[in-house]
Amino acid sequence: MARITADTARLKQVLDALGLSDVKVPEELDGETAMITVSPMVLTGYEQGDRKAAFMQGPMPEVLMPAGVDLAQLGEIGLRVLGMPADEARTFANSVDWRTTFLVPVPPMATRFRQTLVGSNRGIVIEGPLRDSETKVEKGNWNLLLWSQGGRVYGIRSTMRLSDVMVMANSLQ
Repeated sequence: MARITADTARLKQVLDALGLSDVKVPEELDGETAMITVSPMVLTGYEQGDRKAAFMQGPMPEVLMPAGVDLAQLGEIGLRVLGMPADEARTFANSVDWRTTFLVPVPPMATRFRQTLVGSNRGIVIEGPLRDSETKVEKGNWNLLLWSQGGRVYGIRSTMRLSDVMVMANSLQ
């Protein structure tokens, strides 16, 4: 279990340092505590040459937030910090079920976010450039597909084409 206490002054400092003056920090969060419980997850890796994928699944995390907390507003702040334009961040944040994506560690090099369907369930695709660890030269893209179904959270992180990842996700029973 993780306990997180909000520090709105510190968050404002981060936003100011990033030049994000149009982001509103909810003052009522200051000093409030959220508790997050994440149960163990299963992670399975697949690799064939440069084609790599990691499939993860587990129970949905339990997130206890203070009364009145707007998860979409917090999601919007996070998306803005990651570099998403204001209008796009607001629209995206209001269309996501943050209870199932709240704990996703989004890599800072993420460049694209969008919704998709996995079966009849809404999911999120996050994409970014894949760089060589030594030369830092871009050598393709990575993607992360996340969705939930029946009280469980699923994800596939891959260097494969997104269309192949979608086939994998839609084949799960």
